[in-house]
Amino acid sequence: MMQAFPYRPAIVLLLLVPLGAFCRDVTWETPSAWVRVSPGIGRISGWGASPGRDLLWMKSENPRGPGIAVWEGYRNYGGDKLWLLPEKLRPFAYDSFVPSPETDRRRWAFHSDGPFSGKLVSPSAHIPGVRMVRSLELDPKKPVLTIWNEIRKQSASPFPLHLWSVTQIRLPVYFLLEARGEYFPEVRRYFRYRGKESRAQIVEWESVLRVEMPRENFDYDKIYAFGQFIAAVYPDVVFVQWMDSPEGGAFSDGGNLQVYANPAYAELEIASPLRLLQPGQTMKTVFSEFSLPQP
Repeated sequence: MMQAFPYRPAIVLLLLVPLGAFCRDVTWETPSAWVRVSPGIGRISGWGASPGRDLLWMKSENPRGPGIAVWEGYRNYGGDKLWLLPEKLRPFAYDSFVPSPETDRRRWAFHSDGPFSGKLVSPSAHIPGVRMVRSLELDPKKPVLTIWNEIRKQSASPFPLHLWSVTQIRLPVYFLLEARGEYFPEVRRYFRYRGKESRAQIVEWESVLRVEMPRENFDYDKIYAFGQFIAAVYPDVVFVQWMDSPEGGAFSDGGNLQVYANPAYAELEIASPLRLLQPGQTMKTVFSEFSLPQP
């Protein structure tokens, strides 16, 4: 199944949302794809094939849709973002479950490196003692966005960190998750976050899971697995995210790949292993995102 995809990207994520006059959005467009970056809130807010619709979900474009406030005090903007702390450690760091409040939805610096490449640089996050850098490059010929995510440790902190990419998207027909048992042979192939309350329909293939969420009468569901790629399948296009190998390290939840859905939108999520970095150390992931036409 892995070889069915013609591209092998590293890690790709996109987000863009104009949220006031903080900073101009940056849009790149080629004959095959386009991406919009919003430095004003540190996110990728648009992504799709050219010409084609936007596959990302933004709250500003769906004002009547439910905000789905998962955590008290969290403002759900949508798009693609990067979080640092596992959910259960956030109250110890910030006295709240709100993710990465020092960097998420804050203004990031943007540095252009060329017509289809640039860097998003976060403000310093003082409690975890880091700064994040996301280097982006849109392929000029293929519908592929590659993202190099990096944590740069600046000061000591007791908290282990990971690079958790969360991409909010429009609801697909179904998801695909790679489920590779050889990474952790003693661990089950997938995990239902909601346990017996989960109503997701899961079909197991040799190395891939097909996950279809309910269309009616459900609030949310979430499925975890271990692998390198995750995809949202629409009637006309397949939106794929691919990350470098998840081998090694510890993971805060039941897998490094996660799919989530509620009645308003869905999420593709990929997490790196947790690391306790020392000042001067870095942690990186390479992430590719691409759109393939349905056969």
